[in-house]
Amino acid sequence: MAGFMKNFVSKLNLVIFVWLFVSCASSPPPPQITYGEFPFRFEYEINGERYIIEDTVIAEFDRSISGSATTRARRIWATSLERGNERRIVLKHDDTISISFSPGLAQYFMGDLHGGDRLVQNPSIWAQPRIVIRAVNEEGRINLVAIRPDEAHEILAEHGILLISWERSEPIVNRFGNN
Repeated sequence: MAGFMKNFVSKLNLVIFVWLFVSCASSPPPPQITYGEFPFRFEYEINGERYIIEDTVIAEFDRSISGSATTRARRIWATSLERGNERRIVLKHDDTISISFSPGLAQYFMGDLHGGDRLVQNPSIWAQPRIVIRAVNEEGRINLVAIRPDEAHEILAEHGILLISWERSEPIVNRFGNN
């Protein structure tokens, strides 16, 4: 029985090694659609003054990279805004809090939330359009919270920001490799 277990364990180790090698070494397939433009409009009010941000998220496939022992294989996307603005628009900032709006990252709009990583179960809100609240507490610790714009009305109002409208392009449905 001991010989059987030793043989079984060594074969199991070989299978795990081959699986890890294949999953880490190969690059994910490229997308069929590699470029997209996604207009958005974000309108808000602070202290009675109305602000309108209209821009376009430009999403472009950069490359696929192989994984290693410490990183996973994934697709890399470049995100920029047509008007050259920062990818994050600051709505409020002082010593204790910073509230900003991010229109979203390329991988969100290009239908690639997993980035080619088959092990990602729940894609992050950090790739989607979001309101980011960065607060510093009494001990000096920084707390980050990300909220979808559609769900941020109440928390923005607590900080004197009225979200009037949020319009955006929907993500595309993309295919990867020969699918």
